[in-house]
Amino acid sequence: MINPITNSPAKVFATYAIPAVLGMLAFSSVGIIDGLFMSHYIGSSALAVVTVTMPISAAALGITTMLSVGGAVTVGKYIGQNNIERANRLFVDTIAVVIAMALLFVITVFTTLDIALDLMNVTGKLRAHTKEYFATMLLFMPILLCAGALDYFIRIDNRPVFASIGLICGAFFNVAFSWLFIVHLDMGIRGVALGTGVAQIFTLCLFIGYFNTHFSRLKFHKPTMDLRAVAKASVNGISSFVTSMSAATSGLIFNTVMLQKYGGEGIAAATAVSYISLIGLMSNFAISQALQPTISQNIGAKQPQKIKQFMQIAIVSVLALGLVMTILTALIPAHLIDLFIEHDEEKTRDIALHFLSWFWPVFIFNGCNMCFINYLTAAMMPIRSLTLSLLHSLAIPVSLVLLLPEIMPENGIFAVIPGTETLTFIGGLLLFWRHRPLRLTFLDLPKPQTTVQ
Repeated sequence: MINPITNSPAKVFATYAIPAVLGMLAFSSVGIIDGLFMSHYIGSSALAVVTVTMPISAAALGITTMLSVGGAVTVGKYIGQNNIERANRLFVDTIAVVIAMALLFVITVFTTLDIALDLMNVTGKLRAHTKEYFATMLLFMPILLCAGALDYFIRIDNRPVFASIGLICGAFFNVAFSWLFIVHLDMGIRGVALGTGVAQIFTLCLFIGYFNTHFSRLKFHKPTMDLRAVAKASVNGISSFVTSMSAATSGLIFNTVMLQKYGGEGIAAATAVSYISLIGLMSNFAISQALQPTISQNIGAKQPQKIKQFMQIAIVSVLALGLVMTILTALIPAHLIDLFIEHDEEKTRDIALHFLSWFWPVFIFNGCNMCFINYLTAAMMPIRSLTLSLLHSLAIPVSLVLLLPEIMPENGIFAVIPGTETLTFIGGLLLFWRHRPLRLTFLDLPKPQTTVQ
């Protein structure tokens, strides 16, 4: 078993990042294939459902990710200190709280969905599609969220390959069931949600099975329900919560402006661009997530030099990936758009092509921003991580979505996301430099000498 403390940083990072990227590629491919099914068998209005429902889904993901990331980072620290009993206790209590919060979310959305759709001014066919999709998706939401939480703890238990296998298996079943429900049984938008939900049952069963094997240091037992410990640990994941909740808020505002300016075609175009960027952005997310187990365990073991090396590897990796995605979208934009939008939907296609031409800074800076946020989270700096997350997902995008369309009537809305990533990068770089690894004073290590890091 790979050890983030004793093995070489390059080997450790590859062991965590490569399976995570493969898992996220599988996960991304599911979204892309679902998008292809929707665009070709249901229509572009079905594509728009994904973007409309994203702010609501982000709220659920925010709460469970805060608990999971905070719990996993703290469990990783305990593992680094060889305190397995305490790590195991926190693991079980965190999962219990995740399940409870997931059930509460389902009940809340069932009773308030119409209010949320009214706020976004979603009407007509798009509203009907959205309600049909969510009526099915919510039934599986606790399963999806619980599987996502277990994924974090499997990775922190030094089993990233197994976690990625679970995601890949889920992706395979998702594609198979989506084909069955959408193409063969012609169930429409309900088939999209049903395919995703049923596939997650297989992933959850696989993950639960892992914790009953001798490979796992973390075991299920009766929860102690030490809510104070869970709450304290979740502080380290608060940036993830704020990111998701802020993304929900800014997404709501973005969708409203896009609907007002371009109608349903604008939402469908934005969804197509999001699918095109999905592989690159999810790979960035996976690479940055590899920092959490590697850094948190080296925090416990007091190894700042290794933390520095992990960050260097991560930054180089996401920049290289961003460059590849930028070149790809610059060379063949029309071919990429044609995958999701039919030629006869000219207005939607033109909007999507114009949107994509503005998108390149997102590929360059998004990965670095994810690395900065995950570094601060893993280094037990929740306030700084929260600050950067707030800038990235709320303060900057909301300011830009309200300001840029007034300054640039034709292109302002398209510059919001690239502008957000660029400005966040500047703030993230400043925060990281101020709190770079050899200046982590809480490690109780000697302050660095005059050598510039």
